[in-house]
Amino acid sequence: MKKSILTSLALVLLAFAANAQAPTTTASHNVKIVAANVMDIAFETPGDYTFTFDTPTEYDNGIDSGPIGNLKVKSTKDWKVQISTTQANFTADITANNAEVANNKLSVTTDGTTFVPLATTAATVKTGVKGGLGVSGNTFQFGYKMNPGYIAPDNYTIPVTFTISAQ
Repeated sequence: MKKSILTSLALVLLAFAANAQAPTTTASHNVKIVAANVMDIAFETPGDYTFTFDTPTEYDNGIDSGPIGNLKVKSTKDWKVQISTTQANFTADITANNAEVANNKLSVTTDGTTFVPLATTAATVKTGVKGGLGVSGNTFQFGYKMNPGYIAPDNYTIPVTFTISAQ
C-alpha cells in the first residue's frame, strides 16, 4: 500500500510540475516586399557589326547577316523590344555621301524570316513575358539584312537602339 501511495504521489507531483512550467511569450512582425519595376535588356554578344559589299550579287540582293548575337531580357512585366535610330540616313565618312543610304535600308530580325526596317519611329521586333533568363523567349537571337543598292564607295554608320518597355 505504501508503494502505491508513493507512486500515486509521484504521479500527482509530475502532473503538477508539468502544468507549472513558465508561460511562453511570442513576438511577431510582418515581412514586406517592395518590388520595383525592373526591365533590363543586354547584348550577349556586344560590339558593332559591319557589312562588307564587294560583289555585284551583294549590291543586287543585299546581305543577310544571319544571327549575329543574342539579346537577354529580364523584366517584372510582360515586355516588348523595339528598334529605332536617331538618324534618317547613315552617316558617311565623306560628307557628300551622307544622303546615300536611308535608315530603312537596314532591317532587323529576331526569327530569321520577318524583317523590320529601321526608322526614327520605334518598331516592335519581339514580345515576351515577365521573368528572368530562365523564361522561354527571354533570350533570343537577332540579325540584320542590309540592302542599300548601288551606293558610292565609302564607310557608312548608323546607331541602332534596342529599347525594352512594358506591353
